[in-house]
Amino acid sequence: MRKIAAAGVLVLLLFGFSSAADVSNFEIVSINARWEGTYLWAVGEVKNLGGTPAGVQVQVIVRDKAGKLVDTATFWPCSTSNIPPGKTCGIKHPVTREKSVSSIEARIIGSKQWR
Repeated sequence: MRKIAAAGVLVLLLFGFSSAADVSNFEIVSINARWEGTYLWAVGEVKNLGGTPAGVQVQVIVRDKAGKLVDTATFWPCSTSNIPPGKTCGIKHPVTREKSVSSIEARIIGSKQWR
């Protein structure tokens, strides 16, 4: 049993973890789709509702009219910068070239305090 616990600690030390509480400190304020040239871009804003500056990882999902998944993009909209408490960060990221997209959604899937 000790070997399993030690292995679990080693995994956490090597890879880190993000708790659900961290993710709940952020909200997607807005997300829209915009065609620029041949790419569909996700454009919007994410807000830090928590009391600690941190970065956020966002996943954008686009679907066709039947609701089928067309493509996804996962990214850190503020790169390695923390979003201060109560402040927002703009989102602008390419998602797909596929023209069958009819809807876009975004969700927060991770957070990290950058040093």
